[in-house]
Amino acid sequence: MKIIVEATACDLDKEVPARTYAVTVDGETHEMDLCSPHAKPIEDLIKKARQAREQAQAPAAKTVPPMQFNPPTPPPPRSAATAQRPAPRKRGGRRPRIVSLEEIEAQKQASQQGED
Repeated sequence: MKIIVEATACDLDKEVPARTYAVTVDGETHEMDLCSPHAKPIEDLIKKARQAREQAQAPAAKTVPPMQFNPPTPPPPRSAATAQRPAPRKRGGRRPRIVSLEEIEAQKQASQQGED
């Protein structure tokens, strides 16, 4: 029986166990296998970055004031001097007179005789 065990060792001092870290700087990626003592500075930076990100997000949520309802203010009471009177209503004017065809013909005849 053959058993193969694969372990990741630190690139700096060959200590086992180690974790793989990938760091990208200006588009260039560096991969390193580091043991706990050598990875401590990187872990500390990651921890500080997370805390800073959480603190940056938390105050924004706390600074928003709660919603408040402000009822509209009623208009000032009108006095007799400032009160506007409503526009007068237009009442129906004179209605047209109902005329029969005979009366219209008679009016035409009368107007033509008056012109002659």
